[in-house]
Amino acid sequence: MTIQRTNSAITLQFSSTTVQLKPTGFLIGDYEISMPGEYDLGSVGFDVGEGYGVLHGDGLHVLVVEPTHPRLSADTITALEDISLVVTPSDADAERRRSIASLLNNLEPRGVVVIGTAEDAKNLTGTAVEPQAKLKIQATDLVGDELRVWTIA
Repeated sequence: MTIQRTNSAITLQFSSTTVQLKPTGFLIGDYEISMPGEYDLGSVGFDVGEGYGVLHGDGLHVLVVEPTHPRLSADTITALEDISLVVTPSDADAERRRSIASLLNNLEPRGVVVIGTAEDAKNLTGTAVEPQAKLKIQATDLVGDELRVWTIA
């Protein structure tokens, strides 16, 4: 999977499906998805909830947190399972940062992609990583017990 920022969207490219995170929701191919539900488009399964989406493809289970959603409920966090990678926006709001840090602690993903700066990554994960323009992440990158952190600007 490849992740990059393109204009006002974050683009996740799976083997045969492109997903864009936009301010209004998710765009998969030509389909805009803003309502909760389960979708199967191309080689990627997609579960959309209030404020998040979980993509299943290329051997990854990727939780994408919507930038405009204030926080995920405790019930939602409990229902999420086997998340290998979390893609989350950074946030200047201290309460939202605590909520995202709690989410990461509860889910225990193997990797986190922070959309923001190295300082944002440090505030959320304790690890400062210089932002990159484009990331390529494979399931084999997410093995072991150590949390991998990436930042995309």
